[in-house]
Amino acid sequence: MTEWQIYWWLKLDDIQGVLVVIGVLGFCGCLFTWIGYFLNDIQNIKALIIATIVISLICIVATFMPSSKQYALIRVLPAITNSEIAKEVPADLKELYDMAKKYLKEKLEIK
Repeated sequence: MTEWQIYWWLKLDDIQGVLVVIGVLGFCGCLFTWIGYFLNDIQNIKALIIATIVISLICIVATFMPSSKQYALIRVLPAITNSEIAKEVPADLKELYDMAKKYLKEKLEIK
């Protein structure tokens, strides 16, 4: 993983926050503009439709953009689960469990 990827990984929360703010403010602006259009105060419908589409796309991107924690899981979890170390853990855990069980039996004098 490069420094550039790490930088953008850490900036995901900020970017997501900015997109949410732009989406909310844009939605309110479009809503009021549509109300003005239907009250016959606004004549340029083409610009209004384009603005509505752009704000809608920003809201969709903000919805599906992962947070930095989600991105960490997306990047790290497959690497951990597919690693050779993860495949060896169950055998080691069984051995540790047997040792712990034996120790407890000795301390509690259970036969």
